[in-house]
Parts: sequence; structure tokens; C-alpha cells
Amino acid sequence: MFVSDERAALFFFSSSLSYSMNTDNSSAREGAMYLKRLLRNIPEDYSYWNTVWFGRMTNEYEHYHYTILMYSFALGASFPLIFLVSDLMVSKYDLLLNYTVPLVVMSVMMLYLHLRGNISLMSSISLLAAVVGFFCAVFLPGSRGAYIFIVMGFVPLAYELKGIRTGRVYSIIFLCLAVLSAGLMYVGLLPRQHPMVPWEHVAMGAAGFILLMLLVESGERQHEKQVSRVIRRLIFDSATGLPNKEALMNSMSDDESYLFGIISIDNFKELSTLFGFPFSESIITFAAGKVRAFEKKYGYRTYKLMYHEFGILMKTTESGFDEKRVEGVLASLWESIQGEPLLHEGMEIHLNYRIGGIVIRPGETAASLSRADMALISGRRSHRPVTVLFDPEFERNTVISAAQRFHILSRNREEGTFRTYLQPVHDISSGDVRFYECLLRIKNLDGSYGSIHPYLSLAESIGCYDALTRSVLRGAEEALMALPADVSINISHADIARPGFLDEIVGVCRRTRGRPGRLVLEVIEKDELVEVDNIVLFFEMARAEGCLIAVDDFGSGFSNYANLLALPIDIIKIDGGLVKNMPHDENALVMVESIAGLCRRMNKLTVAEFVENGHILDHIRNMGVDMAQGYHLGHPEPLETFLGEFPD
Repeated sequence: MFVSDERAALFFFSSSLSYSMNTDNSSAREGAMYLKRLLRNIPEDYSYWNTVWFGRMTNEYEHYHYTILMYSFALGASFPLIFLVSDLMVSKYDLLLNYTVPLVVMSVMMLYLHLRGNISLMSSISLLAAVVGFFCAVFLPGSRGAYIFIVMGFVPLAYELKGIRTGRVYSIIFLCLAVLSAGLMYVGLLPRQHPMVPWEHVAMGAAGFILLMLLVESGERQHEKQVSRVIRRLIFDSATGLPNKEALMNSMSDDESYLFGIISIDNFKELSTLFGFPFSESIITFAAGKVRAFEKKYGYRTYKLMYHEFGILMKTTESGFDEKRVEGVLASLWESIQGEPLLHEGMEIHLNYRIGGIVIRPGETAASLSRADMALISGRRSHRPVTVLFDPEFERNTVISAAQRFHILSRNREEGTFRTYLQPVHDISSGDVRFYECLLRIKNLDGSYGSIHPYLSLAESIGCYDALTRSVLRGAEEALMALPADVSINISHADIARPGFLDEIVGVCRRTRGRPGRLVLEVIEKDELVEVDNIVLFFEMARAEGCLIAVDDFGSGFSNYANLLALPIDIIKIDGGLVKNMPHDENALVMVESIAGLCRRMNKLTVAEFVENGHILDHIRNMGVDMAQGYHLGHPEPLETFLGEFPD
């Protein structure tokens, strides 16, 4: 997966290209571009220097090399300092200059490194100083064998500061110069200040130096191998080998225009459930291969996003990609990847792909993923395989609206400002209130209260739907304590399945026992009817505590009538969409009539929702519907509004 000498290049990134403590973007960019050459198929224009991992790794190596240099300079200064002090103690002054100069040089280098932090420059200077120091120790008197220390320390210092490739070059040059100087001294071309070292000692020293090089290089290669693996995991998805989402976001420039799309496998969850988790990996790998196969044809780059989604990015000009062309390109791509099935144990399995696309204009890269995801969701709702959003103002407003809803919902949850309103449900024959539906309202930024419905899906996605249910349950309990009438709340199948929810219902029933009203639980019929046995058990236990059971929005879903009506249900609330469409929709009229007749024969009470005028009221009265609810009969109001109707 890597080019030749990958480890050397990688460590060169981590060492010799370590930047100063106050490095600027240009030096970081230079190091990043060198690292970019490490990997094949690296995302084009990937801005490594903008990533968190690159910054952290650079800072860690800067600190590491800073410490190495400081220790080296301090140790290098300690020898002439010790020699200088020892000579002064015996009143020996002839070699003071030989010790003072290296002491001052080491001290100045240490001070400069501390003040300026220019690690790259000081790495080179330190190695040059080691070479100069070696020859000074060899050819000047009073070195007391300091050259041995330099020989032993040069190799690890060169490899640590300059990496394998450059460190090897420095070490070989140093070895050649040392051996050459020894040879010149033997033939008398260079002066000798110390006893001549035997040739066999020189040979053994050179062999030891080479062995040290091999050992250090082997260790550094192993280290670089591990670093390269970590970097690949940071950039590429392990299963598909595709660059990941972070690589995508750091491959887009704010100065460029792009066509960006998200490709989703819509039936991934169903197939994974049917064939098991190991097969899901096969799905992802197969789909990645399909999408990558058309990179050259369409000129895009493929990225792996979350779970079963892929991203495609194509650089373009804003004027060169009009609406028709963008839709044409993505539609053609969809047809290309949709055709070939996945073969599994002799079966042909067809993956259902969906594409959501956008055109990213300069300066719009930050919101690209959310905008493309919006296009994907829009296509899923409208059952279109390819959807492209072109109206940046609409997209921007949608994002702002979603962010605002999140802010309002979070603030209401934190401050506890949810409020319950009551809407009366009237008996059609007598006109009396039979019960009140408890509706949750949310406090807006201007202090007014609005419907909770626009926030329900958001509440589910961020995990605070349970808080809404508890709020409306508290409101229902308050209403039951204050009013001589039944009070209903809406619950979902998720509420029924939530551990502890039945205990909350039982608690409300027992605390309000002795009051005239009962708690009515309205189950939303739009929810998929699953785990019927558990639902029946819940209903029976709730009814045992005095609750009534109602089905809300009946007729809006596709549940089996016989199965649904066989449940222990007391009240059927007919879907308001059918009720309000009766005056101008013959099918809706027939549907309401059939529901009312069926419930009457099964001794179920019926409620018509969305009764907005007298004409609709007359219709449902003639059909024999028992109760009515809607703006024609009463708007949702706070509890205080109804207290005056029931004086103590």
C-alpha cells in the first residue's frame, strides 16, 4: 500500500520535518505535502495541516526532539565544564581556551533553542557541531577521550533528529571522515596530539559503529511501521480502503466548487438482519467496489462515510454544472451502480441505492454533509432514487430552522418550561364534555407557546422523547386532580416498550384515585403494530388500574383491522385527515362511515377528530359517531381556562 522506503519517508515527516515551537502554516504545509507522497491513492488536496491528528502528532514530535536536543547540548556542555573546573582546581591554565569555547558554544545553542524553538535548524547545527567537536577532540590537546563519547552518541542522535534516510547519510559521512582522518594520521599527513590507536582498534570501532547503525535503523523502521499504520487508520476506512469522512472534509477547499453526493444503501439494514452481521461487511465491500469502479468515468473521488453511506466528490466550476447536468450525471451514476447484483450462496441480491447531491460553491464546504444528507432524506420521502438540492437559501433556512428547533427544545428541557394544554372532546348527542385531551406545548423564543409536533422527530433523534412523555403525564395528573372529567394523553409503542413507563402510569392512577376522572391512553395507530402480546399485556395492566384505552388516528395506517380491534380497546379516534376531507372527498366519507359502523357493531366508542365546522359535525352525527373534537367545538387551552367551568 506504500511507496518504496515508506518508513524512512514517514519518519522524515515525524523528525527532520519537525517544526519550530512557533511554526507557521507554510512549514506545516511543507511537511504535510511530503507525507502526502507516502501513500498511494491519497485524496487530492488533502489538507493534513488542518487535521487534529496532524497537529497533535506534530506537537508531540516537536516536544520529543526539543527534549533530545536540550539533553544533548546539556551533556555536551558538561564535559568541557568538568575539564575546565578540574584544571582550575590544580592551577592548570594552558588549556582553558580549549574548554571555554565548546562550553560557550553549547550554552549559546541551548539558550537559542529555548528562546526561539527552531528545532529543524538546531537539529542540523547539533550534528554539524558533533562532527566539528569530534575532530577538535582528535586533533587538539586536552580532549581526554571526548571523541569516544561523540562516536557513540552520533548515530542515535542523527537517526532520531533526521530520520532513517538522512540519519544514515550523516552517519556514513561521519564514519568515512573518521576513518579517513585516522588513515591520514597514520601516514603522517595530519598531526597527532594523542597516542596512536592501533589499526585493529580502528577497524573494531568502525565495525561497532556500523552495527550500532543497523540496530538503531532496525528499531526506527519498526517504529515508523507502527506510525504508518496509525496514520492509515486515521485517513482510510479499514474495511473498504477508502478515505474516510475526515479525509473528505479536509480535501475540500473553500475557494473551489464541487459536486458532492451521498450514496446510501437503502435496504442495508434489512439485508444485514436477514443474513447476519458478517454478510453486512460483504455488502459494504461490494458497494464500495461498485462505486469506485466508475471513478474514472465520471471523474469523482470516493469516500467512506458512516455505516452504509459513501461520499463522492468531483471538482468543477459553478457555472459548468447547471441543474439539468448535475441530475443527469448522478442519474447516470445511479443506473451504473444499480445494475449488477451481489451474489451470495448462489442467490442474486439487489442493493437499493439512493443518491442525494448538492453543488458546493466557494465558502460552503462546512455545511456540505448536512446539505447532501438533506437531499438524501428528501429523496427518501418522495421515493426518488436521485435527488439534488439547488436552492442554497432554502437549504440554509432549513439548517437554521433545525438548529433553532434544537436550541428551543434543549432550552425547554433544561429549564422545564414545557406546558400542557387541554382540548375538550364533546359528546355529540348532549354537547357535554366527555374528556379532555392533554397536549404538550413548547415555549418559543418570544415567550409564546406552540405545538410540540414539529419537535417530535428531533426529540427522538437526540434521545429526549421520554422527557416529553413525562411532561405530558405530569400535566395529565394535574388536570385529573383539578377537573371532574377524564383526561387523555398520547403514547407511542416506544413508550409502551420503555422500562418503567407502566410504573409511571400506575403511579398517576393511584395518586388520582378517588377523583371523578380517569386516565385515557391514546396509542398512535400510525405506529407499526408489533409485539402484540406485550401490548395486550400493557393494556390489561393499565385497565386494571382504571385506565381507558384509545387508538388515535385510526384509519391513517395500514394495520389489520381485525387484529387491532381485537385488542382491549375502549375508544377509537378516527383520523382527522379523513374527517376534514369528507365534504369534498367521497372516499374519505365512505372510510369514516365504515369505521363508525364497524366500531358500533363491536361496542367501541368513536371520536371524530378535526371537526372544524358545523357541516362536518352534522355528517358525523348522522353516521352515529359518539364524540367529536376540533376547533369548531373548542381550541386547546391551558388548564386554568377550564377551572372556571367546574367551580368547587
